[in-house]
Amino acid sequence: MDCAAHGIPAETVSMPLTGATSPVTLAGALVQHTAESLSGIVIHQTVNPGAPVVYGGAPSVFDMRKGTTPLAAVESSMIVMAYAQIGKSLGLPVHGYLALSDAKLPDYQAGSRARWARRSPPSPGSTSSRARACSTSRAARASRRSSSTAEVCRMARRLIQGVNPRPARETVDVLRQVIGQGSSSFITSDHTRRHFREEVYYPSSVVDRGSYGDWEKSGKKTATDRAHARVEELLARPKLSMASAGLIERLEKIMTADAKRHGVATLPDWRVF
Repeated sequence: MDCAAHGIPAETVSMPLTGATSPVTLAGALVQHTAESLSGIVIHQTVNPGAPVVYGGAPSVFDMRKGTTPLAAVESSMIVMAYAQIGKSLGLPVHGYLALSDAKLPDYQAGSRARWARRSPPSPGSTSSRARACSTSRAARASRRSSSTAEVCRMARRLIQGVNPRPARETVDVLRQVIGQGSSSFITSDHTRRHFREEVYYPSSVVDRGSYGDWEKSGKKTATDRAHARVEELLARPKLSMASAGLIERLEKIMTADAKRHGVATLPDWRVF
């Protein structure tokens, strides 16, 4: 309000944290961010109509495992990209936080996260060539690079899924339940428990999202250290044995017969999955 009175540009900084201080869905967090930002602009313009204002924020997903706010998560960037579109549609200058990292050292995690955020496509759901080009060769599975690249590929897959549209009623109901009535909290609501796994991608131990203190207690491991450990963990897992050819044939006959009874002539080739 003081900035508005003196004509100093001010930024509204809404910071919804999915599942902690806002609905767990990205769409729900965007609804809350928009409402909070517009309320700040109304106050600002009421003091001094026409005073310069910036549409901004610092939203983040909430890591349910660590209790942290990873601003470098792909979903955090997706919320920023989405609210930037909303701000631009309102004709306002927009500010957002990108190219951040949760890494504790200038290692692979720090570089990959910062580079990823800078190269993110301008709109959620965009199937850009950068997002679709990620692949990991089986021949290189024992290298630390392939283990880390696997995480980047999963981030790319989450990005191209985009912000999942939700029924407006769903977001309104959870906001009324938590904020309007104060009967519960976002983190303990049924809505959060139902949706947090499908909305947010949780990386493996290769990506460190813990606090600095936890990182120190764990031995100050680099991304390379964690990637090597992850590869050894995967290689140590028992190999699954395939069913015998005869058993597979009998199962296919049973499923084919059942499918035909429901009007499905042929089964999809399960070998491609």
